[in-house]
Amino acid sequence: MAFDHFDSSLLRFLEELKANNNRDWFQANKPRFEADVQQPLLAFIEALGPRIERISPHMTAIPKKSGGSLMRIYRDTRFAKDKTPYHEYVQAHFQHREGRKLPAPCFYFRLSAETLWLGGGVYLPPAPVAEQFRRRIDQHPEEWIAARDDKRLKKLYGGYRGEPMKRPPRGWSKDHPLIDDLQRKDWGAIRELPAEAATKKGFIKEVAKSYQACSPIVGFFLGASGLEF
Repeated sequence: MAFDHFDSSLLRFLEELKANNNRDWFQANKPRFEADVQQPLLAFIEALGPRIERISPHMTAIPKKSGGSLMRIYRDTRFAKDKTPYHEYVQAHFQHREGRKLPAPCFYFRLSAETLWLGGGVYLPPAPVAEQFRRRIDQHPEEWIAARDDKRLKKLYGGYRGEPMKRPPRGWSKDHPLIDDLQRKDWGAIRELPAEAATKKGFIKEVAKSYQACSPIVGFFLGASGLEF
């Protein structure tokens, strides 16, 4: 049967993981993780592939346990104060086929026991990459304004968002007509929904609609990396 939505067993697993975030519990429940979490996520990614390809033939949905669109549930705790071994959410990113090793914009999915995030953009890129994005805004202001003010983006997301800087970035005037957009650390759009939305009929269509609506932002900033959308 083609994937349409997640079963509530996935949310139950995440809820229990939050209360039992340790290796012993996870190993004892690994068959549940594989059956109720990992396999449904891979089916979701596979079903989303043709829908993402209709948004852009250059974006990918790769249903692999590792090295694809599905992100690891295992946390990297080497330099973290929090030593809990697992993320208490699952996540996937759908990247450009030629920019998977770059800090390039992508479509994003994250689901916890409480909250669903859907959207796209680029999160806290390194300073030189952020500067590339600012230059693209400066050099293509009309294209940027069209993407920023896209009706579908505003209707579904309320517009784009990004973490503001306290002052204009080095080399940019506070009087620049687009300084509010330039004075950001990242640029993207995120819908925050109840986790139960992922278990409703037609969820796969809702995800595709969300990515279509934020595609102007993703496409604009991919251009800063010289990537076609």
